[in-house]
Order: sequence, then structure tokens, then C-alpha cells
Amino acid sequence: MQLQKSTDLVYAIRILHYLHACKDGTSTAQRISDAVCMPDSQFTKIADQLKAKGLITSVQGQYEGYQIAKSAHRVTVYDVFLAIEGELCLNHCLKEESACNRNVVSCDVQGYFESVQDALVKVLSEKYIVTFDMAWQLT
Repeated sequence: MQLQKSTDLVYAIRILHYLHACKDGTSTAQRISDAVCMPDSQFTKIADQLKAKGLITSVQGQYEGYQIAKSAHRVTVYDVFLAIEGELCLNHCLKEESACNRNVVSCDVQGYFESVQDALVKVLSEKYIVTFDMAWQLT
């Protein structure tokens, strides 16, 4: 299984970690994209996704830029995953029971994928952004 937007997910985690590390809590789009080594155009797309899920906010005025919306101590990798990838679904039958063309009451395959998916959600939910070890050159 490969995540559809795995590079975006990594960039989003870096963005949030960087904003957490900023002393005044705010940084410009250019500084952020330079710090996390990503193209400006990709930053805008990812920042919009993070803003839509309430993970960052944009600041207008003299000190405009972006800031983390809530403590990085409370933001999990799963929160970021949901913002970038959307709902986790390993198999279409986990999302819609009608997606299965077998008319059965119970399916071992579905049960297996459901347990794998639940375990993945648990692991992603246990890792907080602040716990990543990243060093930033803050200017």
C-alpha cells in the first residue's frame, strides 16, 4: 500500500513542527517552504489543507504569515493524515458494505483489513508532532 500523498504528509508534519519551533509562533510562507525544503507552490496547497482542518491559521497585517493553531503537543500524525490524505480506508468494503459483491453476513478478509486499519489509526494517533526530532535553522 502506498499513500496517495505521502510526500505531502511528510511536508505537512515538517510545517507543523517548524511552526511549533518558531519563537514568536509565526513565520512567512517563504521561510517555511525554505526551511522544510519544499516548492512554494506545494506549500500553498498543503497550507490550505492544514488551514481547512484547523491545524494552522494565517495571520494578516504587518507580521503576516502562518502559525500553528493548537499546541503541537496535541496534534497527532493521524490529525495531519486526515488533513492531507482524508479518511483512512484500506479496502473499499470497510467504507461501504454494499461495495462487496459477495452476499455474506461475515467476511474474514474484511475483518482482517478492519483490524489492520484500526491498528494503523492507533499507531498514527499515538505519535505527536512535537515528539519528532527535527533541528531547524530559525531566522
